[in-house]
Amino acid sequence: MPDWMRYQNGVLYNCSDQESDFFAKGKNISQTESPWADNNKYARWTAYYLIVVIFIVMVHRMVNYLTDYGYHNSSRPTYAGVVPIRNRLTALLRLVGYRRLPAIVGSILQLPSSVGSCLLILAGWLYLLLICFVPHPYYRVCRGFGSPPLAVRAGMMANALTPFIYAFSGKTNVVTMLTGVSYERLQVFHQTVAWMSLFFAWVHTIPFFLAFVWEGGSSYLHSEFVSDVYYVSGTVALVMLCILTFFSVRAIRNMFYELFLHIHWPIGIAYLGVLWWHDDNALESWGYMWASLAVFGAGLLYRFFQKTNYLQLRGTWFRTDMATLRVLDDSAVEITVFTPTIASWTPGQHVFIRFLSIQPLGNHPFSLASIPEVDKESGYTKLRFVVRPYTGFTRMLYKMASTKVDASYSVLLDGPYGGVDRDVTSFDTVVLCASGSGSTAVVPFLSYLSKIPASSMRVKTIRLLWVIRHVEAFDWFKKEIDEAVERATAAGINVEARVHVTQTPAEQVDNNVSSKDNKIDDPSSPIMSKECSSTSTLRSSCITFHHGRPDIRTLLNEWSNTFSNRTIVVSAGIEGVRNAVSWAVANLQTKVLSGKADEIYLHTEDFGW
Repeated sequence: MPDWMRYQNGVLYNCSDQESDFFAKGKNISQTESPWADNNKYARWTAYYLIVVIFIVMVHRMVNYLTDYGYHNSSRPTYAGVVPIRNRLTALLRLVGYRRLPAIVGSILQLPSSVGSCLLILAGWLYLLLICFVPHPYYRVCRGFGSPPLAVRAGMMANALTPFIYAFSGKTNVVTMLTGVSYERLQVFHQTVAWMSLFFAWVHTIPFFLAFVWEGGSSYLHSEFVSDVYYVSGTVALVMLCILTFFSVRAIRNMFYELFLHIHWPIGIAYLGVLWWHDDNALESWGYMWASLAVFGAGLLYRFFQKTNYLQLRGTWFRTDMATLRVLDDSAVEITVFTPTIASWTPGQHVFIRFLSIQPLGNHPFSLASIPEVDKESGYTKLRFVVRPYTGFTRMLYKMASTKVDASYSVLLDGPYGGVDRDVTSFDTVVLCASGSGSTAVVPFLSYLSKIPASSMRVKTIRLLWVIRHVEAFDWFKKEIDEAVERATAAGINVEARVHVTQTPAEQVDNNVSSKDNKIDDPSSPIMSKECSSTSTLRSSCITFHHGRPDIRTLLNEWSNTFSNRTIVVSAGIEGVRNAVSWAVANLQTKVLSGKADEIYLHTEDFGW
């Protein structure tokens, strides 16, 4: 039987005779069984799912805000012994969600490191696959009866995902505004939604290929695809989406980072335009295009006019600030900028810096290593950054700082971004864990809390764990840590700063640090919580040095014996430290489940997306 002769409900149709009444009758039957116009509901279901997820996170944020506010302003004792059901349910989710995948697994499978994020993504994939592939039929008997139902619903789903690709992409975006989840944490969802859209775009495309080939062979396929503007525009959009997603694969992105940085956003804008052309408002699809343009455009405008120092609506346009570079001990670079545009920020936030004379097209994020401090002479705010040089741009900064000691550089600033979306002062215990230059994200918490009157916050204990390769790195923040410890202990706050030196010989650690009037713990000695006084002699005993890598899980487990009602743990640095802290805090959720604590919250600074 020829390919153009097909059966539908036991009736044989000649698919090449599209002018006959018999063919028209068959088309009506096919459209009645699976109406083309009904496929818009799959786009709505896709959008509804993501909106509901965002709404749940938004509600959770509001509850956290009210809880923090209520606890901060209450006279509730340090431990009440009664844990609300909501806290137990949250702890149960954190018991699973805080855990981390092995680095090699995440790298190969392009998965986020957090188990919680993986489960959320898996649930999204399962939902979308079900609503796409459970409904039948997938194809129509004749191509002339209409577009394959599988192709149409998959295309509408890919279309509905588009606004969320752009919503998750910007440094300032509506999702961050509603949920408090910073843009760098949304990047994994930006990539995931893009991959989902690409997958359903291919599911949208392939049935058309097959329908034409089955009915008329490759020549029929070729003639239709080169002559119909729908297929031409769709092919261009699909190619663009492939480029956007495949260049975002971690290994490819790292290999061609500068190229990725400069082609990603222009292709992203072009993709939206071509997709708009392809949709032609079929099944009201332009609504998703307008939504994409709205969230993307609003985020860009807010970022440029509110977050940068060169397009400030409230200041001088096209201004630049001056940055100075200085080499610190252990081959680090200190960047100092005085600016009138960034007057305040919170610990853990970061700023993007563009050095116009060094790398004018580069825009690099650096954690703010200080708390807001105003220069008395200029009235400008001082921004301090500490950078560990590796390769590329940071190595270039180190060379410039080494050779041009007194030079100043024009910079464009963009920020601040990120940080902790919780009231740190509403927790009883604050634990800060960092490795290397990750200290830039956690030491400011110590400085910040030490300057708040004890009567104005709930914090009673602060513990700092800092893992460094060489003891000289301690000088990056020696002044800040010493002053913060002095202020905090004077206010009656229990402070313990524990520094682990991994590569400097033990005897060198002892000699170097003893001259700083700090106590060195024997590496084999048990971990002890030391009471500190505001006097300089006893204050130094709050800062202890250890040789070798710490067993972070064991250390946090021992520290947890003195945790009060509510504890926040902040971690930053290399992946090994972040993973160890995450696993430890996940296991500590059993204390909440057993009623021994009210909440143990984890915040991780992670730029490894």
